[in-house]
Amino acid sequence: MAEPFTVQIHGLRETLRALRQVDRELPKMLRREANEAAEGIVQDARRRYAARFNSRSGRTANTIRARSTTTRARVLFGGRRYPWGPGQEFGSNRVAQFRPWSGKAASGSGSRGHFLYPAAREGIAEFRDALEAGVEKTARAAALRTRGF
Repeated sequence: MAEPFTVQIHGLRETLRALRQVDRELPKMLRREANEAAEGIVQDARRRYAARFNSRSGRTANTIRARSTTTRARVLFGGRRYPWGPGQEFGSNRVAQFRPWSGKAASGSGSRGHFLYPAAREGIAEFRDALEAGVEKTARAAALRTRGF
């Protein structure tokens, strides 16, 4: 079963190999484009988080960020200093500190969530379009570099 919110790029491995042959910096450019594409989901998740939680626990909003490798883009949150982030997103039926577990999403795409998953569900089409534009931008840069411009 595929991961929730997966966008597959067919031929990515071959594309990355060709980009590396033109210029070793081009795959990094594509990675940065993926981060920029995910920024819409990040901003929406931060807005939803701020609307749901008060300022004292709202520090987790600053940990919501886009990260990527050359083959994956992700939106992460929480960390060692903010271990309560997943409890705030998904809830808990055991820990009274958190709201009850949000349950499974009706669409079958992971948890229902409180801030990140709803933002991802609504922003996936925009992310896909921005990522496609980023791939095209990187391909144009590769074409210019092969022509010597």
